Amino acid sequence: MRLAEAGAKEMIKAGRWGTPDDIAKAVCFLSSGMADYITGSLISVDGGFLLM
Repeated sequence: MRLAEAGAKEMIKAGRWGTPDDIAKAVCFLSSGMADYITGSLISVDGGFLLM
């Protein structure tokens, strides 16, 4: 792992890199009936990175 990658990983509140499964879970939720009233929203699947 390069130094820049190590520094970026420390900025992620979840403490780990995201996986394809993390994205898939958000996609499954958004394509389910549980999200049928959500419109025009930005959903960040970033492990808390934008909280910085």
